[in-house]
This record gives sequence, structure tokens and C-alpha cells, in this order.
Amino acid sequence: MNTLDIRPATINDIPILVGLTAELGYPDSEEEINRRFKTISKSPDHKIFIAERDGEVVGLMSFHALDILYGAGKLGRITALVVTEKERGKGIGKLLVTKAEELARESGCKRLELTSNNRRTDAHRFYEKLGFEGSSKRFIKHIDHR
Repeated sequence: MNTLDIRPATINDIPILVGLTAELGYPDSEEEINRRFKTISKSPDHKIFIAERDGEVVGLMSFHALDILYGAGKLGRITALVVTEKERGKGIGKLLVTKAEELARESGCKRLELTSNNRRTDAHRFYEKLGFEGSSKRFIKHIDHR
């Protein structure tokens, strides 16, 4: 068959979300992913979608629409995007980004952004092919919660 569907993630997808976020480089427990999923699912501005091929989950995209102080409209942000290693290069990532663009339009966003680790050069080329451009530098400071 070989059908691909993009659909909202559900609580039943938590076990596979654990594997996908680990593949993205953020391993965490099922309990922690479950807690976060429940929290962010309450927000109408945050959406989590999965790509499913013939019943097997092969990708994940998380989107958030943010109200911003400067400029008109909201800012759309892809907060997670991953396709399983064996399914990369088959157009799944592009479909997930297209879904994020659709969500951004529906949410009144004027821009769509994402961040990508400096070492992910293949991902950078992928995003550039889809029309994203590098426009700023991200600075991170980890907060100690002693």
C-alpha cells in the first residue's frame, strides 16, 4: 500500500514520541514526555503532528504560534521536527513543514522559524531548500534550578 498520513498526535502516541524525541537528540522518559504532552496539548497555539506510513509512525512535528511584542501578526515556530533515520529523504519532512506552514497561516503568523543545531548541516540544507534562510544567531544560557 504505502500511504502516508499527517495527523495530530494523541496520548496513545506517547511511546513512539519518546523514541522520536530521542532520535532528535533529546532522550527522556515516557512519564516526562507524557507530562509535557498533556501540558502543551491544552494550548490552542501549540500543535503536535505525526507522520504515519501504513500504521507506523515515521515523523514528528511540533508547532507553536507565539504572540510577539514587535511587528504585526504572530510568530510561528517549529519546535521539533524529526523523521526516522530509515525514512529520511522520502519527502516526509517536507510534508511536515508544509503542515507547519498551514498551521502558521491559520494562526495569523507572519513568519515561520525554527532552530537547528550547528552540527546538523544536512538539516540546514534541507531547510534552505524549503525557503528558510539563516537570519540570526541563537544564544542559550542554561538556568540552574538548585
